[in-house]
Amino acid sequence: MLLVSLLFAALVAALPYDILVPPSAADKVDVSIRNITAIGTGCPKGHSVVNLNPSGTVFDVGFDSFVVSVGPGSATSDSRKNCRMSLNLAFTSGYQ
Repeated sequence: MLLVSLLFAALVAALPYDILVPPSAADKVDVSIRNITAIGTGCPKGHSVVNLNPSGTVFDVGFDSFVVSVGPGSATSDSRKNCRMSLNLAFTSGYQ
């Protein structure tokens, strides 16, 4: 859950100011998520579930194999896991 919260915070921080400020009715900007993919050593294919609401504005991700371990008997690769999430966005023409 912390990872998803951090990802969301990073996504909001990366958005241009004019998307964060509510537009007037004349300058309405529509942004939605078309799809989301997650892949990495912490979320191998088939081991993460992405739920996207019908309007494409809210999502959550669940992981069933994101396990990290350290200490005696743990391999170095067990202490470093990652999960890269890609969002395909749709937005009003003229914005990028």
